[in-house]
This record gives sequence, C-alpha cells and structure tokens, in this order.
Amino acid sequence: MSYTNAVLKETLRLCSPAGGVTKQTLCDMTVLGHFIPKGTTILFLLTGPTINLPGAEVDEARRSETSQKTSGEGVGDWSRSRFPPGEFHAERWLHADENGGSVRFDNRAGPFLSFSNGPRGCWGKRLAYLELKLIITLLVWDLKFARLPEELRDDGLVQGLFTKPKSCLVKLESLSVTG
Repeated sequence: MSYTNAVLKETLRLCSPAGGVTKQTLCDMTVLGHFIPKGTTILFLLTGPTINLPGAEVDEARRSETSQKTSGEGVGDWSRSRFPPGEFHAERWLHADENGGSVRFDNRAGPFLSFSNGPRGCWGKRLAYLELKLIITLLVWDLKFARLPEELRDDGLVQGLFTKPKSCLVKLESLSVTG
C-alpha cells in the first residue's frame, strides 16, 4: 500500500485538481515586509514554486521572527530531493527504515497542497483518497496500461477553476484469463 499512496500523492502533487484556494486575513499582518490589512482575500496557489518548481529564494531577514525560529521544521521544499521537482517520481514519498529493510510512505516528505491544509482544508480529502485507492486497485487488478504511440500522447493540461487534461487517451489490455 505504500507505493499506491506514493503514486497517488505524486500524481496529485503534479496535477492538483484545483489551481488555488482563497483565504481571508483575520487580522492585520505583515508578510515578507508587505503589510496586508484585515479582510484581504489572498489567493494561494496549490502548484508552482516549492511544489512542482524550485522554490523562490527569500532573504531570511525579511521573514518574521516566528518564521525564522521554525525554519528547520516542517517539510521545506523539493530542492533537497534527489528528484527534480517537475518530474513524476513516486519514490520521493518512500523512505527505507534505518536498517535498510522495509520501505515506508512518508506523508511529510515535502510540500503538498492539493487539498489545501489546516483546519480549513478540504473536508472530503479522506473520502477522495479512499475512492482513488479503490479505483486504482480495481483498474490495475485486471488491466494493463500499455504505452500509447507517440503521436497520440498529450501531456497538456487545461487550467481553470479545476485542472483537466487536454486529452485523456489510454491503451488498456486485459489481464484476465478466460476460457
């Protein structure tokens, strides 16, 4: 199940179903030296720098005292990963234990915001994961996903309120033995 979790997480990291979420500030605040008044609506992108692109460099002196104190905590960005942030590698979410034995799924291996985060994150996140695991299991149980001919491949996306593929062609072969 660890590899299934890693594939799901990596798929959603690279192709988040939603491009962003909005939040409203509850009090006046300063972020990286910029004043933001209470009631301001802020758009948080769920993809881009630190998620599927290298993170932007920020002068530590511009960060708040709290941010500086906690800079070593959390997940950081994907710059420390051995895999480029813009490429699909489910293995970035998997880590071997100290003995080099079993491999475990690390939910906090790096930044991930496809369902937003915190108390106002997506309430349907667990249901979505359950449904995705069920669908993937049923598909790979009985079908082989074959490689499409190059002329039919299209990795393009249409960005809007939700992200969707420009085309969605798959080549399936049955694994069932009949007879």
